[in-house]
Amino acid sequence: MVGEQGTSCLGKEISENLLYELFKLTDTGIIIALDNDTEAYKSLKNFFKKNKYAKKVKYFLYPKEFQCYDDINSIVKGSSIELDVYQLITQNSVSYSTAYTKLSISKLLEGKK
Repeated sequence: MVGEQGTSCLGKEISENLLYELFKLTDTGIIIALDNDTEAYKSLKNFFKKNKYAKKVKYFLYPKEFQCYDDINSIVKGSSIELDVYQLITQNSVSYSTAYTKLSISKLLEGKK
C-alpha cells in the first residue's frame, strides 16, 4: 500500500482478471511495480507478450540511485534519506513502449560487458 492507494499481490504473475477488476476501481490508471530481480524481469517479459492490458498500464522502473535495492521495501528501509514512496513510484513510472525499450536496451548492454 502506498499512502491511501495501492494493491499488493503476492507472486510473480499479474492476471488479466486482476487488472480487469482494478481498472473498474480507478480513473487514474495502474502502475506495475515489481521487485528488482531477475525473476521479476522474466515475469515482466512474459506479461509484455501475453497480457492484453500490457499497453494500458504504466511500469515503475528503478532509478539509478536505487538500482542496488531488491524491492521498494528495501529502499524504504535502507535509504538514508526520507522518501515519499508515492512520489518515487509515480515520478519513475513510464508507458509500455518506454519500459519495453529501456529494459530491452539495458539487457543488450548487459551482454556487451
